[in-house]
Amino acid sequence: MPRNKFILLLSAVFAAAAGTVFIGSFLAESISAPWVGMLIGPLMLLAYVAVRVVRARLEADQTDT
Repeated sequence: MPRNKFILLLSAVFAAAAGTVFIGSFLAESISAPWVGMLIGPLMLLAYVAVRVVRARLEADQTDT
């Protein structure tokens, strides 16, 4: 994966996580959710994206050899 595409993907992931936190904070204010509930969504999103990136890189390494 070229560096500029990786940076674009990484910035999109950070923007999605920031949007999730922003929307989650408004929802938490309206329903008084616990802090743990607010953290689970963005953390799960980041974990999912990290797993997808690692899998894609491992598959790319296996096809190159």
